[in-house]
Amino acid sequence: MRWSLAHVLDAAAPHLDVWLAAPRELTRARSLLASLPAAISDWIYLEFRLSPRDARIDVIVRVDEAHRHRLACGSPWRRANAFARMWADPEVGWNRAIENLWLEFDLEGAASDESPHLHEPRFFVDFTSSIRNDPSPDIRWRVACDAIAPLCPEALPSEVTQSLRRTLHALPCGASLLSVGLPHGAAMPGLRVCLTGVATSDLSSFLRAAGWACDGGGVSEVLHQLFDAPGGAGVIDLVDLDLTSDGRGALSIELGFARKPQLRGAIEERHLLERLAACHAIDAASIDALGAWPGYERARLAHVFWPALLVRRINHVKLMFEDGRISGVKAYLCVFHRFSRPIAPRLYSIDRALDCEVDRFLPDSGTAPAPLA
Repeated sequence: MRWSLAHVLDAAAPHLDVWLAAPRELTRARSLLASLPAAISDWIYLEFRLSPRDARIDVIVRVDEAHRHRLACGSPWRRANAFARMWADPEVGWNRAIENLWLEFDLEGAASDESPHLHEPRFFVDFTSSIRNDPSPDIRWRVACDAIAPLCPEALPSEVTQSLRRTLHALPCGASLLSVGLPHGAAMPGLRVCLTGVATSDLSSFLRAAGWACDGGGVSEVLHQLFDAPGGAGVIDLVDLDLTSDGRGALSIELGFARKPQLRGAIEERHLLERLAACHAIDAASIDALGAWPGYERARLAHVFWPALLVRRINHVKLMFEDGRISGVKAYLCVFHRFSRPIAPRLYSIDRALDCEVDRFLPDSGTAPAPLA
């Protein structure tokens, strides 16, 4: 393989604070990306565990329709190959319902001499807006079950599929199913369901209607405390539910970060991070470490023949809950590249690069950056 996704990480790595990315763990992440062809994606996500603190870095790669052929023509993972071929087949019923396929590599517990690329990823699929906005919960349920089936190591138990159906029927008005995938470390086969449009005020009643026994009221109270902090601009971006056949699920909340301010290196949600630190949910050192990442630059990447606009941003933080309290916090940093016209004004190029990043959930509260010389 001549060019790999490691080239993209190499271009962005100087902006990773060592507090977040210890050299040994960054080397392991790079080793995995070096095993993936650059043609598979323009996107890399890095997952960091802020609390409980863990130096491990997991890697996530987004495969869109323009890059799915690289999976279909051969990859180390049989299920991914089969899925990509079906995704490209117009005769498959759910073909047009898929927007992205995510490959998530959990680099947990590997021996020091084990190559990270030997790990098989977990899979997630994003649905198009036509499916997310379909008024019938049963249609969304059937598409989700059919689309995820080729990626599951074994058939999903009826307890899991029926739990998914109840969840979709319980969604409040305006909420929808964004994606479905395979949960991590489930004792039994299960699904992770990512839901968008669930307001904080609706969370508790929604969870009860979906048959969840967790403390939804406690989760809502924690979120209100975070959002009420001075300057806090956080909103629920996604509600993640792990549905397992043993009935023991898990709940996480994703809080998205405004995108345009990050082009200037600004984090609009800094007060949210400070509030998490004040509650001892994260270490205060992580705030400045995260702040070193956002921005953009023009870069020459080995695998493209044109100037690239390399954009770095914090995509979101995820709060994991147990018994109505925060049990863990993760941060997801991403880097992607787009074509950049050398003769065009930089602001124009940035806006063009972000066209693919129109917020699918809520209007971006950030303001456009001032033109740069």
